[in-house]
Order: sequence, then structure tokens, then C-alpha cells
Amino acid sequence: MAVRRSTSKTLTVLALMSAACSERVPDDTPVPVEIFSWWSSKSERAALGAVLDVHEEKHPKVRVINAAEELAEDARARLADRMRRGLPPDTFQANSGRDLFQWVLSGDRDDSETKVAALNTIAEDNDWFSVFAEPVVDALSYQGRMYAVPLDIHRLNTLYYNVHVLEEVGIEPPRTLGELHSVLDVLVEHGYEAPLSIGNRYDWTMSLFAMENLFPSLAGPDFYEGYWSGRYEPEHDKMKAVLNELLSLWPYFNRDAMEIDWTVGVERLFADEKSNRSAFTVMGDWAKGHLQSQGYEPGIDFGSVPFPGSQGTFVFTADCFPLPKGAPHREDVVDLLVTFGSKKGQVAFSALKGSLPARVDIDPKKDLDSLARVTWEDFRSDVLVSALSGLLDTDFAEALAAAVTETLVDEDPDPVLFALRNNL
Repeated sequence: MAVRRSTSKTLTVLALMSAACSERVPDDTPVPVEIFSWWSSKSERAALGAVLDVHEEKHPKVRVINAAEELAEDARARLADRMRRGLPPDTFQANSGRDLFQWVLSGDRDDSETKVAALNTIAEDNDWFSVFAEPVVDALSYQGRMYAVPLDIHRLNTLYYNVHVLEEVGIEPPRTLGELHSVLDVLVEHGYEAPLSIGNRYDWTMSLFAMENLFPSLAGPDFYEGYWSGRYEPEHDKMKAVLNELLSLWPYFNRDAMEIDWTVGVERLFADEKSNRSAFTVMGDWAKGHLQSQGYEPGIDFGSVPFPGSQGTFVFTADCFPLPKGAPHREDVVDLLVTFGSKKGQVAFSALKGSLPARVDIDPKKDLDSLARVTWEDFRSDVLVSALSGLLDTDFAEALAAAVTETLVDEDPDPVLFALRNNL
């Protein structure tokens, strides 16, 4: 995901790789290919392990090292430092769109000045221009050149619910914001003190809730995209409506939202004590992978629907991997990128990550669980719009996330409006 993670905890791989390179090693010693990511949760590590198992079937002499930061902003900062010093990893995680393009649109926007190589030859050899959806290819391409391979597709505007709670209370998943308010009131009457749960310790989750769920729900996909591209005033009435709706829903959330991480917030769906148990949580579909890693079954223990009011809009991001110029093990990492783009690799990965494969030639009945099949149909039919990571630069996105938190703490929309005035 879509997305930042908890406290920074870096794997010290550079020293190990340097030591390995400074000594003569036998020919059968595995080649250490380094990828750089912020995948550190149980489900994320398992998903990466699954696709690497697929890779190892054809490339048993390659050992892939995941140099992971648990917080995406820390990962991006450390990556920037390494790229600046000319010490790139073999490949690294980025989100489709602007997050990736910061490495493409460098220098004078001449291809010779980019920090990552165009992958058109590899893409053509593996038919990527045909097997990946056109909006996804567009989010990875500049001036006809494709600069990364997408490993998955994540939907961000998703409402998850505890099936057993809804059955107990006798309610259905809400389809509109009005219905959401109504069912939340019913749940409170039944003793669920915080029927909505979230973990916002690092700000990004409430920004996701407000800007990538409430905003498209209230404004629609066209206005959502137009707003972030600067076609409307930052303090437009529709943005004010989003902030008012955010504040009206805030009392339904868990009181410790600002103290816990996203994984703990998602797990509140199944808290032991009713007073701590939520009925709903809003999160990208990496939440599905996390709940599965905790032993809960999609369609049996938990379900999901598009966030109320946002039906027909699919807010997406793709975890993608480019080829840095100067990658230490170019041939080996190209092989890894081919595995990342393969049907077998993507199906194995998404089954544990909670995402969809980025390829359109999968068999949904065979390759996807019951929830993912519904999401797949939406992906193929809805209007696709980019997550904020694909539309805003990192500094703006982080300032906006901090402002959303401040707006909730102060119960005042001004911090968000101030951030938008000064950045949009």
C-alpha cells in the first residue's frame, strides 16, 4: 500500500553486500539482488515472499534482499539519499504516477537525465503494453516510454466491515453517506461505542479517509481529478463539504485513533471487548491482506464495499518497480522485474497482499477470492482515478495529511484549507 507505515526500522544490507563483494566467493554463491521498499507488515512480507518463490523457480542462484523501511516517508528519504550519492538499489518500490515520475522528470526532462531506465524493450518482449490496463500503463509512462512494471493494483476507496457484527445488529453495508450515518447511530445504540475504527498515528490514514474516500464520494471522479490538477479554487465549496463531513463522522471513530497504527486500527474489527470492537474500517485493500494474515476469512468474517457514495469511482494506486540507472546487478534485476510482471508472480503476490494483479488476462474465478472478484469487476468497469501519491508531490501530501490530523484535533477545517491554499 497505498502508503506509509509505522516506525522506521532499517535492514542493514549495504554493509553485508559490500563485504560480500570485497571477498572472492564461489561461483555457486547466490547473487544478492537488493530491492528497496516499505513492506514490513506480516502480510506484506508474506506477499513478497510468495512472488520471490515464483522467481526462485527459474532463478535459483539469485537471492533477493528486501531493504525495508516501515515508514514510507523514511524509505523515500533514504532512497533519495542513496540515489543522490550514486548508490541505487537494484530496484525500488514506488507508487504509480507522481511518486514514480520524480525519478523520471529529473534534470532537463531529457531521457539521459532520468534516474531510471525506460523499459520499453522489456515491456514489448513481455507484451506488457497489452496485458496491463491502459490507465495503469499511462500512470507508469512518460512521452511513450514505460518506466516501471506494476506488481499489483490497490483500491483505496473501500469500506470494510465485520460480517458477524452486521448480522447481529441486523443491518446491511451502507451505500450512501446518509445510510452510513444511520447505521452508525444504530450501532452506537447497540453498545458499539466506536463503530468506525482507524489507526492514524502517522497521519496518512485520516488523509486517505478524507481525500480519497469522502472527497470522491461527495464530488465525483471528474471534480476529484480536476481539483488536484488545479482547475478549481483550493477553498471550493465541495472541499469545505468534505471537511464538514469529516468532522461530523469523527465522533464515531475510536478515541485512540491518533495513538495506534493502521494495522491495529484494522484489527479493531475483531476486538475481544464489544466496547472496543468496530463494525467498519476504511482502508485500502491491503487491509484485506492484513486481516487474512490474522486468520480472518474474506466473505466469511469480513466483507467490503466501495466507500458509500463512491460507487463507480475506483481510486487506485499500483506498487511498481523501476530499473535504476547504475543498478549493481542489472541482468539479474531485469529477470526479477519480468517475474514481477508475470501472471504467476502477480497472482501469488496479490493473494496475500490483498490487492489485484495488474494484468487483465487473469482468470478471476480461478485466481481471485470472492471479495477480489467484485473489486476486479469494478476495476474493469469504473472510472479509474489516481490516489494522491500519483497526483501530489511527497512534501505536499505529507503536509496535507498532517493538516487533516490538526483539523480533527482542533475540530476546525482551517488547517486543511490553509495547507491547500499554500500548496495547490
